[in-house]
Amino acid sequence: MKDLFIFEMANNHQGCVAHGKNIIRYCSELTRKYNLNACIKFQLRDLKTFVAKSALNSNLKYVDRFLSTELDLNQFSELTLFARECGLKVMGTVFDEESISSFNSLNLDYLKIASCSIDDYPLLEELSKIDRPTFLSTGGASFSDISKAISVLKKDCKKLTLLHCVSLYPTPFEKLNLHAIRDLKNNFKNFRIGFSSHELPNEIRSIQIAKMLGAQVFEKHVALETDEISKNKYSVNPAELEDWLKSYSDILKSFTENSIENKEFEKIELKKLSRGIHIEDGKEVIKFPWNPEIKHVSELYSTEDSFNRNVITPIQECVFKLGIKLENTKSLEASFHYGEEQFKNFGAFLITNFKSDSYLKKQILMIKGQEHPEHLHPDRSELITVLNGQIECLFDREKVVLKEGQTFLIKKNMKHKFYALEDSLIEEFSYLEESLIKNSIYTDKKIEELNKQDRKRTLTYINGIISHEL
Repeated sequence: MKDLFIFEMANNHQGCVAHGKNIIRYCSELTRKYNLNACIKFQLRDLKTFVAKSALNSNLKYVDRFLSTELDLNQFSELTLFARECGLKVMGTVFDEESISSFNSLNLDYLKIASCSIDDYPLLEELSKIDRPTFLSTGGASFSDISKAISVLKKDCKKLTLLHCVSLYPTPFEKLNLHAIRDLKNNFKNFRIGFSSHELPNEIRSIQIAKMLGAQVFEKHVALETDEISKNKYSVNPAELEDWLKSYSDILKSFTENSIENKEFEKIELKKLSRGIHIEDGKEVIKFPWNPEIKHVSELYSTEDSFNRNVITPIQECVFKLGIKLENTKSLEASFHYGEEQFKNFGAFLITNFKSDSYLKKQILMIKGQEHPEHLHPDRSELITVLNGQIECLFDREKVVLKEGQTFLIKKNMKHKFYALEDSLIEEFSYLEESLIKNSIYTDKKIEELNKQDRKRTLTYINGIISHEL
């Protein structure tokens, strides 16, 4: 999914449609120049009912600001149409229930909820009824505040994006708290995370850091100065916005797809510094420089133990990738139904968590593209749950795709097999009708004819490393 840029106009239109269009125009020009996925954002308040009567004649800064820059629905409609003509989508921050009708009338593309509304539960309940991609700013909010807001909004991770935000205007660099982006990603794993910024306009480092931490949405307040109009301290003018976007564009150049695998160009250079295999006095020796005429030095290690290469290494890689904890497991087994050489195609890594006379709980780790061949259990039913990834299953010849979080009851004697569409972890829970656990029965007689030792190997896990049983 392409990163999204939110250009927040707020009240910088100054209550003037023509000035608002000029802001939209320069945002649109920079969007095209930097090939962005972008939207303009408005703030919606029904000022007839939003401001308390007792505050109307007060000296409160924001009351005066809202009232002096008010736009009506027709004016917002004109700005919305113009933004779309300029190729921008439109987002609206809704601050009160009365403005929901304006949001719906304008048919805006995205809904935004401001940090100040994150615990305004009456408003969140009404906003939960709006079926639009929603963006929630988290300024000042704790983990509990964010979790409760998500619950009230009733929007899942496909419809809701969380934006890290510091509600200081402007935000000093040392107060940006950017590691909160990492914390949001760790605590709300399936949600898209972004960065809503209020730092000084000349601060361009923060967007680069946010991108490196995994942010996928970036929000910036935009303004346009004239002889009569000045901007606030945290909004950017066209030149400052371009510097900010160029900073993002520059850091993006350092990102590559599948970066941990895309290293062939480095290997070419590293060979110039590597040792190689040479023949001296009729013997193979490892010395500098690299020798392309003979096998690579790494092959001296990999050929020592084919079981490590074929079975343990792919399991270890998958355990690292999925972050699986193995410290308190009862037993670990590699199952390879057609021999260890075929493990990546046929097999599974079996993790027994608990075992008693009546209950068995284990996990099945499968590598992408791996098949666990058709079998059945004569002594038990099994309740399986996909913890990570997705698997294609055959249950008595009926094909079912199970995704993360989905559960299926495999009845006693039901034939079943699994195929991993991606690296997957399956939890399996069984109630045993007999105290002695019977082996699985495979429908392929070739598997049944193999001794258990020929198709299973017990493994150990010490200090985070999987190895042969000691």
